Amino acid sequence: MSRPIYVVENTDTAPRKKLFRFLGVDWMGTPYWWISPLWIVGAGVGLAFWTHRDDTLMHLATSSVLFAIVIAATVFFHSFGHWIGGTIAGNIMTGNLLTATVPMNVYDGKRYPSRIHFIRGLGGPLFNLFVALCGYLIDYILGGNVYIIALADLNLLFCVFSSLPIRSLDGGVFLRELRNWRKE
Repeated sequence: MSRPIYVVENTDTAPRKKLFRFLGVDWMGTPYWWISPLWIVGAGVGLAFWTHRDDTLMHLATSSVLFAIVIAATVFFHSFGHWIGGTIAGNIMTGNLLTATVPMNVYDGKRYPSRIHFIRGLGGPLFNLFVALCGYLIDYILGGNVYIIALADLNLLFCVFSSLPIRSLDGGVFLRELRNWRKE
């Protein structure tokens, strides 16, 4: 398994502990998985101070929690999109490995046709795009909710970033599998 650029641990050698099972997938953690919620909370605090710096301490604390939930939901939506993509492609992920940064999809390691890898890889960015568009629509209808806009913006950012043509990102998978598809 090649380690994505956003994962700092060596996932090939790091011990894995099963945390829970959800959607038929084992959610496991490396020894440093607990760092991820800390950076998410820290980012939530940063967003709260950036958007509500003149508010009361209680409102900043509440905003920090809500922004952290938005960030965690965005990360989850990406993984959920890969689960959907794998289900559609006929090769569901076998696990989701929580690391110090963000989760990493785990598959059975067998070589499948390029279309399966392509569809699995497409699931995460497409679901983030779907959530972003729904968020923008909801904000248009309801008007001016900073948390809905943050959810939409972060999901759009995840969609764009993960689609970059970099080796271990989804965009790198797209390029690799499109090249391989022509050879099949």
